[in-house]
Amino acid sequence: MLITVVDDSRLASDVRSLLGEAETVQIVPVGSRFQPLHEGRAIWLLAIDLSRKAAVKDVIRTLGARRLNEKLIAIVPGHSWQERVQASTLGATQMISDTAIAQLLADPQVADALVKLPEKAKRHPVKREAFTRQVLHLRACFAGRPAHSATDATARAVDTTVRAIQTVGLIPWVDAIGDFPDKTLTHTMLVTAYAIGLGLSCGLTPEKLHKIGAGGLLHDIGKREIPTALVDKLGPLTATEYQIIQSHPAIGVRMLQGAGEPDDDVLNIVQHHHEMLDGSGYPHGLEEDAIPPLTRLVTVADIYAALVENRPGKPAHSADKAYQHLQRLGDRLDRSLVARFRSVALAQAA
Repeated sequence: MLITVVDDSRLASDVRSLLGEAETVQIVPVGSRFQPLHEGRAIWLLAIDLSRKAAVKDVIRTLGARRLNEKLIAIVPGHSWQERVQASTLGATQMISDTAIAQLLADPQVADALVKLPEKAKRHPVKREAFTRQVLHLRACFAGRPAHSATDATARAVDTTVRAIQTVGLIPWVDAIGDFPDKTLTHTMLVTAYAIGLGLSCGLTPEKLHKIGAGGLLHDIGKREIPTALVDKLGPLTATEYQIIQSHPAIGVRMLQGAGEPDDDVLNIVQHHHEMLDGSGYPHGLEEDAIPPLTRLVTVADIYAALVENRPGKPAHSADKAYQHLQRLGDRLDRSLVARFRSVALAQAA
């Protein structure tokens, strides 16, 4: 549990935006008396303006609920020695600059409190930050809160994921995702990872990597409006059920347009990631050049991810078998992208 003490400052607003509305975050207005929502040990975060004398008295009142030896992190302006002294007097065990708030997500204890990281995601600060950002953002998306690639949350989730893959490698990143217990998010995280891996293999520009990363994160966002029992159904779908499932791309686009998504490439990925080059896909049966190149790339990643992940009633394929399946799809997929994906897939098999 991360207990965050806030006031009405810009600093507090920035912290709220960073942490989202995770179930493991308890936002507490400064000066209030309260009971922690969970009985276990908590980490405390002060996101308030300590230059105000009245605020210090309010903090002392709120910190009355803090247990002995619980970690207390204070965010203070980088050059404000007065606020640093004040934070130290209040018992801060760690201080971070207001210009480096993102460091919170690389802190092992904070990241674990927010997300319950798998062990393989804890071993590198870049991996911790990227994993935590992705999970917080996806949970917000699938819980029905506004989500679109233009937001800082999405942009930073994509950027830190690209950096993590470039730093630790695609396979260690994918391995960490495989150990994550929240299987609702696993597929989306794998699609994003494989899309970025393929994009790097193709030598895409940073701008295009961001687009496919955002598209990967958001490609199934429309499924939040589909009944969970239908999305998770193990047996064959009826014609009516299949029609409902096929509506998720259009739903996703409407949601993102309503949230102000300005990027046509991202919208195309969400709308057309189930289209096939021979016209056999959905929702519009597009063919060949009517399917944009970045969308084709995410489609390859989406199919491969579905094959290699463990699903109830559907054991995972090996990397070799999954790649062979891509090859068997022939002209339904972009053959040049499938060929490029070979090094990505077989690196996992090695």
